[in-house]
Formats: sequence, C-alpha cells, structure tokens
Amino acid sequence: MKVAVTDISPCRRSVAVELPPDVIRGEYEKAFREFAKSVRLDGFRRGHVPKHVVEQRFGKEIEQEVVEHLIRDYSASALEESGLHPLHTPILKDYKFGRETGLSFVTEFEVRPKIEASGYKGLKVPRREVEVKEPDVLSALDEMRERAARFEGVEGRGLEAGDYILADVSGTVEGADEGSFSNDDVFFEIGSAGPHPELTDEIRGMKPGEERSFGVRYPQDHPTASFAGRRVVYKVKLKEIKKKSLPDLDDDFAKSVGSSETLDQFRERVREDLLRIGKLRERDEARRRALDQILDAHASVEVPDSLVDDQVEGEIEDAIRSMTAQGMDPRNAGVDWDEIRKEHREPARRFVRGILLLDAIGEQEKLDVAPAEVDSALEKEASRRKQSVDVLRARWEKEGRVDALKRQILREKVLDFLLAAANI
Repeated sequence: MKVAVTDISPCRRSVAVELPPDVIRGEYEKAFREFAKSVRLDGFRRGHVPKHVVEQRFGKEIEQEVVEHLIRDYSASALEESGLHPLHTPILKDYKFGRETGLSFVTEFEVRPKIEASGYKGLKVPRREVEVKEPDVLSALDEMRERAARFEGVEGRGLEAGDYILADVSGTVEGADEGSFSNDDVFFEIGSAGPHPELTDEIRGMKPGEERSFGVRYPQDHPTASFAGRRVVYKVKLKEIKKKSLPDLDDDFAKSVGSSETLDQFRERVREDLLRIGKLRERDEARRRALDQILDAHASVEVPDSLVDDQVEGEIEDAIRSMTAQGMDPRNAGVDWDEIRKEHREPARRFVRGILLLDAIGEQEKLDVAPAEVDSALEKEASRRKQSVDVLRARWEKEGRVDALKRQILREKVLDFLLAAANI
C-alpha cells in the first residue's frame, strides 16, 4: 500500500492510497468464493455454480463489493499509518479500479488544526471586588418570603387593588380573523402589577360568582400584536378572591426554609451564599474577558466547518427540546430554522475557535486533570441529580461523557491559568 497525505488547508487533509494488483486479485478471489457459496441459480446445486457463470451473472455486484471493502479497510489503515484523526467520516473524492492494474482512491476530511497560541500570559483583565451589602441580603430574604407566600381566600367584600383572582376569562377581538379566546382558571393580581391593567380596571369591586362583560380599546402600540389598535370585548366570571400572605421574617421562617438556625444565623448563611455566588459570577466574567482577548488576537485561526456544524446543530436541538418542554410543537412554531442556523453560525465559529485555543494552551502549558478532579465533578453532578455516583459514572462512560467532562475541567483550568498569569 502506498499512502500520500496532502495538506489542503490547516483543517483539511487529502489521503491518496494505491493498492497493487495482487491485493486486488486476492480480495476478488475471496469475495467470489463467499458469493459462490450462497448464490442460487436454476439448474445448479447451491455452492456448485461454475465460476464463469457466477462472474457472468454477478460480476458487477462482486466488483462493487470488493471496491467498497478495500476502500473501507485500507482507508482506515492509511489513517492509522499516517497518525491522522478525522473529525468525520472521510469523503471519497475519486477512485480507479482494475483487476490487473490495482486500485487507487482519494479521500478528504477535516482534522483539528495545529495551533500555536501566543500572547496569552500577561493579559490585562480588570477584576472587581465582590461585596454583599445589607440591602442585598434583605432582597434575597424577601424573594424567599415571596416563594413561601400563601394565598388565603377573602369573603364579604369586592375586589381591591393587590388582590389575586381566580376567574374564567373569554372574549372576542373585533376585526380579527380568529378573534375568539377562552381561558379557564386564570390567576393574576389586580392592580398595576397585573398582566392587563386595562382589564383589571374594569373588574374592581366584583365578588365571587359575579359575571361582568365590557369592552377595552387597545392602543396601536400595544405589545400584544393581535390586540393592537383593536377593541376587545371581555366576559369575566369571578370564582375566588385571594390575598397573598407573606411569612414573618423570624426564627420560625428560618426553620421553615430547611434550616434549624436562628434568623441571625440564617441571615449570615444567606450573606455567605450571596458572596460565593457573586465571586463565581465575577470569576466567570473575568474568564470571558480573558478569552475574548485571546480570540481577538487569534482571529485568523481556521476552524473546521464540521465542528461549527456540530455546534450549530447542538444549539438547534437545545432550542427544540426547550420548545417541547414548554408544550410547543417546533414544527408549528413558525420558526425559520435555516435562518436560525445562519444567524448562529458565526457565534458558533467563535465558540469553537475558543475551545481549540484553550485546548492548545492546555497542551502547551502541560496542564492535566487528575482522576480525583473527575471523581469530584461526578460526585457533585450525581448529588445534584440525586443519583448514585457509580450509576452516573457507568452511564457517562458508556456515552463518552466522562471524557467530555474531563475536557471541560481542563478548559476551566486553562481559564484559571490565564487569570493567574494576567495583569490585574
């Protein structure tokens, strides 16, 4: 076998392979024998069809099988011999075959480019001091109280600002082709914080069991396109009035949210959590600034189109999964997926370039990931999923995700290396 490798570009290779006639003849004879064993023809016993009859009737099929088998096997051998690792299945560009002249073929494919990163030490990365002030703690506690709020029924009076209602709401949008709508058990707040202030103005004073009809004229610039500039006739049937009740900020509240601490101890833990989260966010911001500088300095680094394609398709799949989780049918969502692919292509190219640069820096700096680091990451993920770490590891190893996790950990270590070597 003769192998010749051509560098078409930093990301693309061409491999030319030549096989001598004796290899062809040997493979052809083997294929003929296998074919003759199974062929059935009238007038002949199975496995006893004369060679010239088999060749006359099935010569083209045998030849095609031989060519495909040789190209598949010797293409893999040529790649192994050359130390090449294609990012996708090599594409057959050309081949010539003759039982007496041999077989020659050419394949093309993309590879990860060899990158020599430079200028990544001494980056100017401004950092900011993370502080947690008392208003931040109070805001976090208020959010927790909101999540723990209870809604209690109100009787003996009509709707007031700040009340929450449970109602059936239907209506007609005048002048619209499909203007009728009906929603049962709608729950929202009355007043300025409600979703439709024009609607809530009309239902103040209502009592449970009461029905009310009224019309609302919406302005031309209304954010709901189907309502903009149109009059909507509503029919509202009020079922319940509820008042939101927030828990008192005391020791009992601290215990109710999963802690046996006093309120003062809980406040301190909330402060520590906010500080930890703030530091992580600041670190991530600094990492992005560092990577942006490296990307700008290496904008000419060529990126394999196959990796960009994979990134774009991964983002499309994430969007489809998100739609499906929200009960939407992506096929009927009115989304131009081809346009979305075009819009995402350049950001995806920049993302892939960043990954390649981080990998190159990690290799240049001889950074590595210890098994204990992978174990720790798996334990955290298993805890988050409330699964056994052994079960998670076994599944991820089978899916190849442990290697992906290791690469992700290494890239994060590279980013931290960049920050450690930066001028702050």
